[in-house]
Amino acid sequence: MGAAGTITIPEGQNEAVIPVNAGGNAETRSWKLVVNGSSSIPTGPVMVSSQLFNLAVAAPFVGLQFQNTTVEQGKETDLLVKVSKLVDFAGEAKVALVGLPNKAVTDEKSITKDTPEVVFHIKTAPETPAGNHASLFCRVVVTQNDEPITHNIGTGALRVDVPIPPKANAPAPAPMPQPAAQPAPAAAPPKPLSRLEKTPARTTR
Repeated sequence: MGAAGTITIPEGQNEAVIPVNAGGNAETRSWKLVVNGSSSIPTGPVMVSSQLFNLAVAAPFVGLQFQNTTVEQGKETDLLVKVSKLVDFAGEAKVALVGLPNKAVTDEKSITKDTPEVVFHIKTAPETPAGNHASLFCRVVVTQNDEPITHNIGTGALRVDVPIPPKANAPAPAPMPQPAAQPAPAAAPPKPLSRLEKTPARTTR
């Protein structure tokens, strides 16, 4: 376990937040802790201490499994993260993907205890550094008793490739074949004359 070495309470304030981290191998039980403080006054330093208090180290609420993905610079891709519930929790938890390379962005997601997976849609820019960025992790914030409990769970990888340039002397694509010209339809044979049409016309006075 670890905590910030030193924090400062500004003048006129009477509280501060001390971040405390527990590693994956921290023993899950209740620990007795104390906070010490000091300040300088004209007559010398003054030392104060809090009462002992309990800090419970518990199992994480969720486990995550990353499906690594690949994208070309300037393109977009999806990164799938499977969620396994380890401890029930109420409401929604916020999930943010952390550790993306420069100029790569995605949106924060929400999950519940019944969410099986989340998909982060990642957008890169042409300037996003190429390479295998293998330090991705998710920051999961579960709120319990009106207090945020933050999990940092990893790790995943995003490989960014340089687009393959087109070949300089690539032959032009063959033209599409045109349909063969159809011959004009033959003229219909002349209709035979009827018997009446064959009889010469007669005139009378």
